[in-house]
Amino acid sequence: MVESSNKVAARAVELLRKAALVSEIPKTKIASQIGARRQSVAARFEKGDMKMTDYLKTANAIGVNPVEILQEATDANK
Repeated sequence: MVESSNKVAARAVELLRKAALVSEIPKTKIASQIGARRQSVAARFEKGDMKMTDYLKTANAIGVNPVEILQEATDANK
C-alpha cells in the first residue's frame, strides 16, 4: 500500500512538472509564488516528492486543478 501511495505521489509531482513545462512557467516564477527558492522547486520536481501544502501551492501557481492531477495519477497506477 505504501509503495502504491509513493508511486501515485511521484506521478502527481511528475504531472505538475509537465504542466509547468507545457504552460511555459519558469521555476523561478513558481518559486516566487510559493515562497521557495528555484532550486527547491527543481529538487521537488526531480525527487518526485513534496509536502501536500507545497503540492497545492505549486498546482495553484501553475494554474492546474490539484484534485484532477491527483486523480490522473491515481488512475494511472491502477
